[in-house]
Amino acid sequence: MNAEILSQLKSRLQAQPRSLEELHQAAQAVGSGWTQEQVGLLLDCLPEVERDGDVYRIGGEQKVDPLVDALLAVVTDRPLPAAALLARLPKGTITTAAGLYEAARRHPELFDIIPPNRIQRRA
Repeated sequence: MNAEILSQLKSRLQAQPRSLEELHQAAQAVGSGWTQEQVGLLLDCLPEVERDGDVYRIGGEQKVDPLVDALLAVVTDRPLPAAALLARLPKGTITTAAGLYEAARRHPELFDIIPPNRIQRRA
């Protein structure tokens, strides 16, 4: 499975809901060697894809990243090192300092990154 095949599967899902069998056949037709179970697992991991039984579709609204929610709960307008933020995360949140830094980097509309590794909430 590569990015091009995944993009084609997503395009099919945007057109209309599809069964796992249909999506697996489409992936195989363009060169994927993945099993039907592997394709299903990949689709289950994509936040924009929803599953109802054996039918997959692109969801109407984007699901929020739980790590971003955790960051929003602990980051203030005062820059703190990502490592220091780890201790403040809600129970059950599992990540590393690098994971926090990456999550903040992916959302520049919510967070400011201050080198070398400090994060603050965007005002």
